[in-house]
Amino acid sequence: REEEREEERVEERERKRERGRDRGRERGREREEERERERGGERGGKEKEIERERDREREREREKREEERGRESGREREEERKREEERGRDRKRERERKREREEERERKRERKRKEERERKREGERGRERERERRKKSKGKKEDQKERKKERKACPPSPPKAGNSSIVALLQKASAQMCRESCFGRTRRHLPVQHKLFRWNKIIGTLIDRPSPLLLLYRRRITETTPRGQNWWELHPWKLSRRDWTATCLKWCSKVSCLGGRG
Repeated sequence: REEEREEERVEERERKRERGRDRGRERGREREEERERERGGERGGKEKEIERERDREREREREKREEERGRESGREREEERKREEERGRDRKRERERKREREEERERKRERKRKEERERKREGERGRERERERRKKSKGKKEDQKERKKERKACPPSPPKAGNSSIVALLQKASAQMCRESCFGRTRRHLPVQHKLFRWNKIIGTLIDRPSPLLLLYRRRITETTPRGQNWWELHPWKLSRRDWTATCLKWCSKVSCLGGRG
């Protein structure tokens, strides 16, 4: 029995040692796990800190982007405001140009109306002058008729000494031309008739009283007489009424040169 008890004690001690070793191993594992957990906690804290730093960085970036967007939006609003102001100035300038164009058109219309009124007044004055001229012309015609009657009643002037044949020829020619012009003609020949009357009146005095006009025509004697023809053969009734005055002056210049006292 003593040996059995000793063996039991040895076995018990062995079991205790085994249990102690198991507990030591268990505690070692626990300590290792604790240390592992502590190390894992530190790593997790660092990762969390890094994650928090990243979050703060992202927040700063987001705030920066928001601020940049705000500044960009402010610049856009400022540019839009400037563009709106420029559009307003353009509209104002366009209104000014439109108003100036309208004023210019109104001034042109006013000038046109004024010119039209002036033309009407000028036309009225012209018609008034025409009426006055017709009245005077009518009075002149009456005076011409009276002078014509007086001339018909007056006897022909006597021939001038030394030029009797020439004076008689010119008087005959002027009388013939006057008869052809005064009777059976229309009113449009009245200016020619007036020149004929005047020529018939002064024909007797021009021969013996030369004038600067006659002296001027002396140089053209040879030019006015056709070749092979005498000047006194160019009778005025064979010429047109348009050439009557010029022909009379040419004849008178020739008379002054070919026998008149001038």
